[in-house]
Amino acid sequence: MIFTSGAVLLTLGASVSYGAFDAVRKKLATSVEPLPLTALMGLGQAPLFAVWMLAAGAAAPRPGYAPEAAGSIAFGLVGNLFFMRALQVSPLSLTIPFLSFSPVFTVLFSRALLGEAPQPLQAFGIAGVVLGAFLLNLTREDLAHPSRFLHGVTRERGSLMMLAAALLWSLGSIFDKRALAYASTPVHALVQCLGIALCVLVLLAVRRDLGSLATVRRCRGTYAVGLLIASAAQGLQFLALPLVVVSLFESIKRCIGMTMAVVNGALFFGEPVTSRKLAAIALMGAGVVLILA
Repeated sequence: MIFTSGAVLLTLGASVSYGAFDAVRKKLATSVEPLPLTALMGLGQAPLFAVWMLAAGAAAPRPGYAPEAAGSIAFGLVGNLFFMRALQVSPLSLTIPFLSFSPVFTVLFSRALLGEAPQPLQAFGIAGVVLGAFLLNLTREDLAHPSRFLHGVTRERGSLMMLAAALLWSLGSIFDKRALAYASTPVHALVQCLGIALCVLVLLAVRRDLGSLATVRRCRGTYAVGLLIASAAQGLQFLALPLVVVSLFESIKRCIGMTMAVVNGALFFGEPVTSRKLAAIALMGAGVVLILA
């Protein structure tokens, strides 16, 4: 599948939007717990996607849509929870780069689920992404003692949670592409965000914790900005996925997201930018280039 200019613009737009939304979610997660925040983001986006659906005159999904949508909702929901919890317990620039594993997982699963076979050169790109992600999370002490490399990954709780999010989101993207073969973009966007929100609301109701939704009042302005950015990111992604190979889309998205994570971490959260971080991100970026080659 060839990248058209339209596909490139959609992919870049979605990637930058997700990079910006990562920082907003980090800010929101300091005031709102992961479960209510997940529900609130879905509920807030639903009216925007509903307006888009009505304006586009979108038709109802075709038969075969339901199981693909269910997979998208399930993987997206659990992935979101892992992601937001990771942001709560670890620095932004040390956790977001582990989302670079999502193209790796996508390459592994897309052959079976989409019939998209990885190219030989992508194996070298995957190795670069993995090595760069490990390097980013290692300290000088770890580097001095290679046997402690794995400790460098497990030391940060958020890193393992972000790895889980990468796996689940890679599967979610595959099911999104499959679902978009049966439904229009605004319909699937509405179903996906409402499905995730309703699942979380049921869980909150069972826990008798619906009152936690009110905590968003502490950060209403940030929440409103987050809704707009999240809706743009989601909409652009769903428009791009039918036009591109999923692993290529994920690679570009993660490369831009990794770069923005370090910048956002420094600008908004006081996280230091070291030469080691820059070198690790450069290595992961080189891996992404090979994946795209």
